[in-house]
Amino acid sequence: MVQLESGTTWDNGSATGIAQSVTTGNFSPSNNIWDESTIRKVKLLTNELTQVSTTKNTVTLKHYLNTETEAYTIGSMDLSTIIGSQGIVRTVKDMNKTGVFHAFNFSTTTSNVNKGLQPIYWGVEYRTQRKDNTST
Repeated sequence: MVQLESGTTWDNGSATGIAQSVTTGNFSPSNNIWDESTIRKVKLLTNELTQVSTTKNTVTLKHYLNTETEAYTIGSMDLSTIIGSQGIVRTVKDMNKTGVFHAFNFSTTTSNVNKGLQPIYWGVEYRTQRKDNTST
């Protein structure tokens, strides 16, 4: 048996934070593989990461277009900014990416909280641009 975590960091003496990452599968927003869609906005709701120090925890949002392996970084959000009194953090990021397939990655590294990234819901606002009738 090996102890990998020691509280909020890895147990190797380096005090390295614990990285967490969630990646969605590729999807077509219109549920039709003949449509090219433009993702206009992405919204993410997570549980708050309560701070026990002055270090802010953030989540980085990335977008993958048409099954590519190289991601476009949308931006990041502060995981300690609460909406209402429910301890929910919400962000909406503007985008303008057109393709048939889209995927997202949400990632963070924490070293000052016992619980990590806890996504509740994510969604997109999109518009169908045109039919993908071309062949190669």
